[in-house]
Amino acid sequence: MHLKLPSSLKGMTKLDRDQFSQTINVPCVNIPVECIQTSKWKHSLLMLPSFKNVRDLQPISKTHKQVLFDPEVIQNKEDVIKMIPSISKYIEESFDFVQLSLTYENYSIDQVIKAILPDDLGKDKPINTGSGYSLIGHIAHFNLKDAVLPYKHIIGECNYYSEYSAP
Repeated sequence: MHLKLPSSLKGMTKLDRDQFSQTINVPCVNIPVECIQTSKWKHSLLMLPSFKNVRDLQPISKTHKQVLFDPEVIQNKEDVIKMIPSISKYIEESFDFVQLSLTYENYSIDQVIKAILPDDLGKDKPINTGSGYSLIGHIAHFNLKDAVLPYKHIIGECNYYSEYSAP
């Protein structure tokens, strides 16, 4: 899924994880545990970092799970039936939309850094924003272009956070 992050993040030089929070509507279906085949459905499931696309129903049900689909792929009940006809019975019974609260942890490092860096950076050629680095003990060595040096601390913090502190 390609989440659109707020334009207010552009130019941020101090990482404020709270500004990455947003709520999205996601299609879902309640399916018996024995019918769940996520490997066959992977192109239609909601895929985000640090996120489970199959989750327990509340109150806890031992027989059914809630499966969350990508809203860019699945917009309505008919879309799911076309893609996964084997579960059409459950789709008819339980197709719905659920609101999800996303946080900083649900975005990749690349998404975060692209949301922060001004749009004019990297237009001519890609800029290394920390995807390649070497570790010497507990020190990471980055080679950054002059254009992104004002953002060096936030790039380092984003990369450090994902490497060592993510849940």
